[in-house]
Amino acid sequence: MIYADYQNINEQIHAPTHLKEEVLQKARAMQRKPSRTLPKLLAAAALAAVIPLSVLAVAQMPGLREYLARFGMENTEAVEQLVEKNPQATPHSNDFADYIIEETLCDGNALYVRVKISPRDSSHFLVPDYTMLSDSIQSLELEGPAGQTVGEYLKSIKKEPVFASVWLGTNGEGSQGWCDPQGNLYYYITAQMPADGLLHVSGTAKTMQMREASRVTFEYEVENKASAQETTASRCDPRITESGIEMDNIQVEETELGYYVTFTWHKLYENRSVSLSLTDASGEYLPGLPAFSSGQTLNADGSYTQTLAAQKTVGTEDLYFVIQWGQPFGPYPVLAK
Repeated sequence: MIYADYQNINEQIHAPTHLKEEVLQKARAMQRKPSRTLPKLLAAAALAAVIPLSVLAVAQMPGLREYLARFGMENTEAVEQLVEKNPQATPHSNDFADYIIEETLCDGNALYVRVKISPRDSSHFLVPDYTMLSDSIQSLELEGPAGQTVGEYLKSIKKEPVFASVWLGTNGEGSQGWCDPQGNLYYYITAQMPADGLLHVSGTAKTMQMREASRVTFEYEVENKASAQETTASRCDPRITESGIEMDNIQVEETELGYYVTFTWHKLYENRSVSLSLTDASGEYLPGLPAFSSGQTLNADGSYTQTLAAQKTVGTEDLYFVIQWGQPFGPYPVLAK
């Protein structure tokens, strides 16, 4: 095997750039001093590249695209285009951990954030603050024997648990924490995008012996890379009144990720509660957006407003909704023809 052959192989290996360069430099040096052992040395160098890669493959955590795909996000190509990667230059720290925002995704409405929290002491292993030591390690995306608990896992690797959390200080927030074998903690957070795009991030970390957690706070401004197109229905389907409400207005905001449909209506029978759902033309529910939910708001004029979100799996002409009180009514077209 000559240097050119090895270079071709090296280009096909998914590895950090610095690791590839180091191996190639060794290969160049070996080629300057040819010997019978060159093939063996090159093979050893290649093996040195592959071994750490296998470790990295185990430790690599899903990005926002992969995470959202697991939870039903179908338009992953749009996700990839809108994800802002490595947006935060330096981490913020408390006594036990470093916090850094690794990925953000928003379309002006829904917000998705991946935060990496790293231990500052090599003897510590970070877990979500809601974790019980009796929980299965699989709940944290860790690999190990079936039935092994978090406590048993940490004992086997001689690490002390540190319970960490992070939140963004915005509405509709939900999160899930997963760990890698190195003791890093990754929080995947879904929320509603704040109007000014500014996140007031807070993080805590503490050991089992501590009553008060160590805290860190910082601000981060989210970049909205999405485009939006708004449409107002010129008319509403007159059959809607059969459901017990009179629809005043329907507005549709379309982004690369999905639709946000805002309904405003009056009840014809005040003592009846109604619910609305987005569907296709056959009445099948459309997959929702994980980060968005909105309750009904009572306005000063007695009308009600609610915004529903759905993934962009159909065109606007095939966007329908169902009204339910006691029984379903519809589906009615969002943009009546």
